Amino acid sequence: MRFVLSNLFRKKSPFDGLKEHSEKVTLGIRKMKEAFLYYIDEDFENFSRVSEEVIKLENDADWIKGNIRNHLPKGIFMPVDRTTFLDCLKELDGILDIAEDIV
Repeated sequence: MRFVLSNLFRKKSPFDGLKEHSEKVTLGIRKMKEAFLYYIDEDFENFSRVSEEVIKLENDADWIKGNIRNHLPKGIFMPVDRTTFLDCLKELDGILDIAEDIV
């Protein structure tokens, strides 16, 4: 019984991963804005460089999302429903996906 109960409480919160993911999303949106400014100024070299940074941030965020999904136990106690948590993660990831598509 002790083993089962210990599995319900994790030492690392899944919200740590969600925070890390949202930081990538925030940085990606800022980089997208920076890319727009370079494009408007017709500085295509810097535009390309910043676009690549957005793509890398999106790939990093996808890795974090996959890691969260793969390591989130079904029976974990959380202050929100597991489905709500994963829906939030999906929506955040969608924002960065669109930013990548735009640049």
